[in-house]
Amino acid sequence: MNTILKTAAAFFLLMPLSCIEGGGSRDNNFNAVASNFIVSASRFVFNSDCEPISISILDDAFNSRAITTAVTLSVDNSSSTAQLYSNSGCTTGVTSISIPSGSTSQTFYVQNTASETVVLELLDEDQTLTNKATVSINFLQGIFFFSGGATTGNLGGVSGADQTCADQLADQYSESSPTIVAFLADSTTRDDLEADIAAPASKKVYSLTSRDEEIADSYALLFDTVSGPTPLEKSLKTKGVFSSPWWSGADPAGADVADNCSNWQTDADTSDGQNGSDDDVSSVWLQNSVESCDNENNLLCLVF
Repeated sequence: MNTILKTAAAFFLLMPLSCIEGGGSRDNNFNAVASNFIVSASRFVFNSDCEPISISILDDAFNSRAITTAVTLSVDNSSSTAQLYSNSGCTTGVTSISIPSGSTSQTFYVQNTASETVVLELLDEDQTLTNKATVSINFLQGIFFFSGGATTGNLGGVSGADQTCADQLADQYSESSPTIVAFLADSTTRDDLEADIAAPASKKVYSLTSRDEEIADSYALLFDTVSGPTPLEKSLKTKGVFSSPWWSGADPAGADVADNCSNWQTDADTSDGQNGSDDDVSSVWLQNSVESCDNENNLLCLVF
């Protein structure tokens, strides 16, 4: 029987490939190819998004072709919180995935309320590993900081900084559309980081590169200067985001300050920008020191 065998954090796809001739195996970060099937998915899926998984049929030259025999995948969904669906709203659950005769591709959907890595493993028709290919999807619950790289104060404004952050993750997801922004205040577009970014206040904050412990117990606590605990539980440096200061443009409450490199549109040495600390967990993490805009500091990005 053709089944998907699922462990606590993995799917295993066993697909009958008798209708496909030849073909080898090749892998990359987001696509998996075996016996002329290619499976495409995002590397990261944030906060229970409904994620499409695309299966395409290729010929020996890896061009699209139609199958001549229908393929059905059965699903064992007993040991993971991830669920499979037939529709983009993730409302119609399925226990099998069918690729009709004459089709060149098929899309199904997966959703997960837990933080775990789901590994899709594609096996050849005799269920050996000869043509195995895998693609992993990290289902993440929370808000995640990551580095947008080092830059002068001329970021092209907040919108340019947002685009830089989005470009950093452009090859990490395919169809799902998380919110990706620069954690950067200015006087016109984003003069209140907490309100203007509007990330879920109660969600825990993590580093995208080191997700084992939270940076902050909630998004709201990043801006908390009165309740007692330090805003951060772990520093950006400790959690591997980066290890030098970053442009913030904000005070400890997340409000914009005057030193913002002309709203992040100049790298002149006559202008200054407010930076934050990479290794402090107190309110200094947001308002550390002022530097000339011709200096390079990190850009802090946020995804949820």
